[in-house]
Amino acid sequence: MPPKKAKAAAAGDEANDGGKSGWTAEADRKLLILGMGRTLTPADYHEIVKVMPGRNFNGVRQRFGKFRTEQRKLYEEYGWTVPDGTAPNATPRKAAAAPDTTKTRKRGQKDSEAEDGPADDQEDIGAVKRAKLDDGEDMGVKEEPQEDTYE
Repeated sequence: MPPKKAKAAAAGDEANDGGKSGWTAEADRKLLILGMGRTLTPADYHEIVKVMPGRNFNGVRQRFGKFRTEQRKLYEEYGWTVPDGTAPNATPRKAAAAPDTTKTRKRGQKDSEAEDGPADDQEDIGAVKRAKLDDGEDMGVKEEPQEDTYE
């Protein structure tokens, strides 16, 4: 069975479009005048729906959102400030992380000998372990004698 929209279009019946009607220039004008110069809240959208028969909340909200998008594009094209006070393309962004300028010091190092920037402790720890192993110090790792199981 073909879709209903295709059937109606084939019959040339433009008035029967499933109960949905397009936005006319008159309805667009009315919506623009009612929403002009203010930020619309959900309560405002419900009030507009009451005075615009055949419209629902989401339809009015989406249509007005489309107007706002077109408005921002035009304002950006002309280099104007958007009426709500924000500059065009003023999307909040995270601030860049500041570089770490704290002085760090290694174990046993005095403050005056501290290096700028974060210390690379991994290399120093490795060097200390190697030095202790070279000196024959016990690092706390016990080696268990392995028994020969081969006979």
